[in-house]
Amino acid sequence: MNEILDIGPLATQVYQNLKDSTEPPVSKLLKLKADAEAVFLFLKDEYEKEVSKRRKGMVWDEQTLAAIDLAAKWFFAGNRDGLLLYGKYGNGKTTLLNCIRRLFKMDRLWDDVLMVTTAMVIEDMNSGSRDENLYRRCCDVDVLLMDEVGVEESTSIVWGTRRTPIQDIIVHRYDRREITVISSNLDDNGLMEKYGLRVMDRIGESYTRIAYPQGSYRNPKK
Repeated sequence: MNEILDIGPLATQVYQNLKDSTEPPVSKLLKLKADAEAVFLFLKDEYEKEVSKRRKGMVWDEQTLAAIDLAAKWFFAGNRDGLLLYGKYGNGKTTLLNCIRRLFKMDRLWDDVLMVTTAMVIEDMNSGSRDENLYRRCCDVDVLLMDEVGVEESTSIVWGTRRTPIQDIIVHRYDRREITVISSNLDDNGLMEKYGLRVMDRIGESYTRIAYPQGSYRNPKK
């Protein structure tokens, strides 16, 4: 039987003590003192706050808790620069993405963390601007969180040249070992069909992958 849990302000308090040392970080967090358990508590607390904004009570299930736990452990996976949340619509991927964004923003300067949708990137590419500001930021920002991967058009026409911006961003960030968190409603086959072996090979090597098998919380019949 599912139980409604409330951990209060405990997780947030863990992060009030910033690390003043200039020693290299032992995790993906630059300043905050934390271990996987503390990160789990923080993400869980933020997740519950996010759900409460929609005027819904939080009823935890094993799959959601497991996804949060895996995400927390990813922060300390030195050989995994990327995180992929994927599965069907409406099962909490974007909610967890927002919680991860908040943790990174607590830890880094504002300009170093960027969250976008793929539609925003394509719209920027198709705007006709030679600067491609959003695309370039996605390539070079320290931490990129990219939602709704797979719903966008695969290619974009920029000044008569066909481009593949989402694939190029993923490959560029892989080559530079930049932290990238993405969510998608596509399964493995759908991602392979959409982006091909060039991208999926890199995701397989450098991303922690969290698959959501459950259906939509918005519409339990789906």
